[in-house]
Amino acid sequence: MTYEPYIAGIQDLLTKVNASKGLDLKYKPCDGDYSIGGIDNAPSVSCKLNRTSGEDRIMSLTVTLFDGFEQLPLPNGDMPLTSKAKEQIVVAIEKFWSDGNGERHVSVVVPQPPFNMVTEGNYR
Repeated sequence: MTYEPYIAGIQDLLTKVNASKGLDLKYKPCDGDYSIGGIDNAPSVSCKLNRTSGEDRIMSLTVTLFDGFEQLPLPNGDMPLTSKAKEQIVVAIEKFWSDGNGERHVSVVVPQPPFNMVTEGNYR
């Protein structure tokens, strides 16, 4: 399976976020296979986002293929993110890179489940 169409969807959003928020975030693929488990081992695309300015802070981002991306590709073959996934990613970026936030790393899974599957769900 090729992940480039999905990666293009994330990079497109990142370009827009950088322009609108004045950030210099860059996309870096995670080492190894893209198809790591996100939620319930769903196929997903994972990457790391960090600033090109040399700031040593990282956001690990995992987007599930079935719920995070539209299921019909664009005419150029790229797979766009769903509006819900875009909103969740933008909110996570704004929160993590806000002034005064001293966190060094955050891990974000999109789309976020409606509840904690381990503590609230029937997950065994």
